[in-house]
Amino acid sequence: MEQLSCRLADGIICLSEHDKCALHRLMMLQDNNDKDETNPTCCLGKQKKMQDITILPPPLRGDVCKLARMLDSQELPEQQQQEGISSSLFIKYLPEKAKKALEYVHQKQCASTIPQKRLFLTCVSRLSPEKSPHVFVNLIQQLGGVEFLRNHCLVPILCGAKSVDSYADEVIQSFQSVCSDDDSNWPCIVIDHHLGPNELAAIFSHTVLNVHPCLYDAYGMTMVESAAFGVPSIVNFGGKVGAAALLGENEGCVALDLSGMEGEMTTETIEGKNDSNEGQDCSAKKLKEILVSRIQHSTSPQWSRSCSTLAHVAKEARHRALGWDELSCCRDLIEKLNNLNNENED
Repeated sequence: MEQLSCRLADGIICLSEHDKCALHRLMMLQDNNDKDETNPTCCLGKQKKMQDITILPPPLRGDVCKLARMLDSQELPEQQQQEGISSSLFIKYLPEKAKKALEYVHQKQCASTIPQKRLFLTCVSRLSPEKSPHVFVNLIQQLGGVEFLRNHCLVPILCGAKSVDSYADEVIQSFQSVCSDDDSNWPCIVIDHHLGPNELAAIFSHTVLNVHPCLYDAYGMTMVESAAFGVPSIVNFGGKVGAAALLGENEGCVALDLSGMEGEMTTETIEGKNDSNEGQDCSAKKLKEILVSRIQHSTSPQWSRSCSTLAHVAKEARHRALGWDELSCCRDLIEKLNNLNNENED
């Protein structure tokens, strides 16, 4: 049915370069089945169809876009700051456990050692196997677990509704084991329900880095939503996540090889182990450099040729996310449809 639909369509719109390639392969398979060796023009239709596949990313939702643009307005007065927490437009929408985590961190750590108010290392992902939230858990373990989080003033937060209960429970248990220990009360936060726009805004406005864990995603809207609030995302490299094309790999998001993080969840420490996957070590090392540089207020190591600081990536991410709103998407869609109509008339 998919092959027939592609064959009969005058134009095809998809979400990502990866999906475009998949559709190419699907259409080539159909054309090969119908190939007429005696007709030298039999491939012309295939070439035209390939050209008609275009990418149109979904726009940032209007409600999220409106909230994100509020960050351009003046912050709340200094006198409204309370209990050591840097006040923000969305602090009242933070889940209670997240508020308490911020309070705890500011009590335990000197506020002058951390820039601004962004302390969360966040993953917003449905807790189901195809979304691979366990990659987030394994990544934190590779960073050094709770010791690294505590030393660098990072509060891990895992947000997502449960889809497969047994898998979700295993992910949550592993997350809590990796991010805490018997000697530490360092907070780690689990929010196992769908986040509304206000909660999403509150969490992202206190997040330094978002991790998009799945190795393949047709799009990945949460990456764009986090970008709108000035939060860059870690994403699997190579165009396997659609939203990375909009934000730009290593321009508006940080592209790393996350395939080495796909293994089974484990709570074992990695200290002293010699059998670590080389790609896994490399990705964890790059991420560690990025996060450490945020504390040091210095230019981060050259983990990318095109961007040198997390602040630069955040600025570019926000510019691209807010630049692709519903109006921009509709205009582009109309232009594509008009072009298609003109081609058919010709």
